This record gives sequence, structure tokens and C-alpha cells, in this order.
Amino acid sequence: LTEIVVVIALTSLILAMVGGCLYFVSTYSGTLISKSEELTKVQTIETHLRSVIGNTDSNISIAKDETTAIKYTIGSSNKTEIIWNKDQNTLKIGNSVEYKDVTDFTFYTKSGEENRHFLYCKIAYNNGESYTFILGIVNE
Repeated sequence: LTEIVVVIALTSLILAMVGGCLYFVSTYSGTLISKSEELTKVQTIETHLRSVIGNTDSNISIAKDETTAIKYTIGSSNKTEIIWNKDQNTLKIGNSVEYKDVTDFTFYTKSGEENRHFLYCKIAYNNGESYTFILGIVNE
């Protein structure tokens, strides 16, 4: 009887350890998958914005119009509008795709050489993660 009790105790201990490890792995892998999906979204937006800026003329002007949404206009002759709707957390680039769950979207510049600035883009999501990337050089 003692041997059976010892075997049951050891078996329960081993099963508890294995169950704990499985729970940890499944929880952690879910977090990694969601971060991977978010990063894929950011890379898609970055690629899309790079193609928009690459198709405009060399004079890139950004006009910021704040109403219910923030609208950026890129280019002078071949214009593309980028609209970030604060209320719906959506980002629309031109007449094409609308990206969801974007809680913050900002263009900003940092000084480089004379009259030239690096154009940065910052994107944030609900979980507090934010991503920043350089899109190109802007003439002032």
C-alpha cells in the first residue's frame, strides 16, 4: 500500500510539472504570435508608405489637417492623402487599404543637413507598443 501511495504521489508531481510547463508555453506562444502579427502589420504599412512616397515628386510636403481625423497630404502634383481616424483607430492610405487598430499615427522630422530633414513615422497600438521608422528625406 505504501508503494502505491508513493507511486501516485510521484506521478501527480510529474504531471503537475508537465502541466505547468505546457500552460507556460501556450501562454507565452500566444503573446509571441500577437506581437508577430502586429509587427507584420507595421511592416506592411511601412512598405505601403514607402511606395507612396517613392511615387511622388521630389518635393514632399505634408499638410496636417486636424478635424475628427488627422489628414496628411504627401506630394504637390501627384498627391496622396493619408487619413488617421482617431475615433475609429483606422489608417487609410490613398484610395486603397484601410488598416485597423492603429491608436496613434504621426509623421515628424529631425534635422539633418541644411533644409533637409529625415521623415519619421510613428505607429502605436492598443497594447502600448509603438514602432518608429524612417521613410526618407524631406526638403523644407
